[in-house]
Amino acid sequence: MLRCTVGTLARTAADAGIRKTALVLVGDFLGSSYERSKLYDPEFETEFRRATPHVEPGTSAPAERPRQTVTLIGLGCGTPATVTAAVDHAAAQYPQAVLAVGNAPTALLRIAALIEKGLRPSLVIGVPVGFVNVVESKERLFAVCQEYDVPAIVAMGRKGGSTVAAAICNALIYTATDMLDPSARGWN
Repeated sequence: MLRCTVGTLARTAADAGIRKTALVLVGDFLGSSYERSKLYDPEFETEFRRATPHVEPGTSAPAERPRQTVTLIGLGCGTPATVTAAVDHAAAQYPQAVLAVGNAPTALLRIAALIEKGLRPSLVIGVPVGFVNVVESKERLFAVCQEYDVPAIVAMGRKGGSTVAAAICNALIYTATDMLDPSARGWN
């Protein structure tokens, strides 16, 4: 993981040897002081979504919903070395995270190896798309997850991708918050 300003992004990427695809996250949300995104805040309102504040039974004032913290790590593509380093870093920092992989078969193989060494993520989502090592990496990850009783969602075969991983994550969030019905999320 590299940290820099927007102004030094090009130089930082060049110095690190990043020449193709990189996941660039802009904002102050990787630190410990990040406040929840307004996107999932029930009191957030736009012209397309009305607020849905939580009200405790027997009261008329909205109450704060009890929250469970889930760390979701999205692992992208890169060279095998950078993908392995990203997986190692994520596993070390957040050993019980949900690991979502939509575009890096190497990440699946590394996650499988770390699970064999004792890593126990809350869930692994393995849905990379492609031809080189995709089928084999998905099969290996799924087998290891079954052997070590780690929950996994794996799209077998060559289909998948980052958008599929994101859709799975969104569906899980909506299911966990009882908001699968768009009207429950304030959509008209």
